[in-house]
Amino acid sequence: MNKRLLGALLCLSIAPIMITACSSGQNTVDVQTEVASAPPTSNAADLNQLVYIAVGEDKNVPLELSVGHHLSGSFLAPKAGSISAFGVLIGNYGNTSDGELEVHLCQGDTCADGIASLSKSKDNRYFVIKLAHALVVRAGSDAGAMHYDLSRISGIKQFVIWGYPPIAASQSLAWDNGPALDKAAKIGLMYAQ
Repeated sequence: MNKRLLGALLCLSIAPIMITACSSGQNTVDVQTEVASAPPTSNAADLNQLVYIAVGEDKNVPLELSVGHHLSGSFLAPKAGSISAFGVLIGNYGNTSDGELEVHLCQGDTCADGIASLSKSKDNRYFVIKLAHALVVRAGSDAGAMHYDLSRISGIKQFVIWGYPPIAASQSLAWDNGPALDKAAKIGLMYAQ
């Protein structure tokens, strides 16, 4: 049985649980997004539910992140509360990434950081980074945008953040503090219970 047919049968066998986006274009990849409340994640910090930041669903592009570079972005917090972890949809070329990814997450002057090993990441899944301490946030445009910075602090194997079309003016993404890209990362926030 060929790989594509096997993949199609697998997708059909779990269709009530998962939607799989498939494309043969050069800059797209099979990306799994779980329909149920908990997303597919790639590390142990996935015990609680992530709250997603909605983005466009088509025309995803890989944004390679190498050591010494960072991607910065923004979005509005979907709800008020204490954020305990930050998740981002990644690609790691068949589970081969190494090194560590660091997140710096802020709302106004209040910030929290976290670091996680990419060796625990799974290809085309949300990679969840536990924050060193919970970040208390307010929701809505009056509260101000959330800002994040993702830095690859070590590692030599390829690693990407998947970029999608933004659907809100508050969503942004930029390389190394450069001009804004017309893309947004798929973000999931874990709120403390």
